[in-house]
Amino acid sequence: MHEKKLKLLYYFAGYVMLMGIAGYLRTSATMPLYLNGSIALVTTVFSFLYYAKNSFYYYIILVWVSLNFLMYSYMTLFGVSAHPNPTVGTYLIFGSMAIFSGLTIVYLLKEKRERKI
Repeated sequence: MHEKKLKLLYYFAGYVMLMGIAGYLRTSATMPLYLNGSIALVTTVFSFLYYAKNSFYYYIILVWVSLNFLMYSYMTLFGVSAHPNPTVGTYLIFGSMAIFSGLTIVYLLKEKRERKI
């Protein structure tokens, strides 16, 4: 029987898109949808390639998620020029995406150790 593997990268992409929708609902601006939707789309494509042929694309997806982690962490800690007066919702959205991407990095590193990619 085949072991069902957790495809956390798809959950991460979906969560990024969900936070884009939350940003749209909070601000009525379409920019969160465009930015987060683009990031979610790229993450989904990289994830599909990784799950299909995991040897080479592992490093690409690891770098991509790491860059997302750095970006969301920066936005949480230092703010964004588009949000001169950040609210609790701003910190929750960016901070939760930073935490999710950090957990995804840990999961990818753990998966590499177990599977010897």
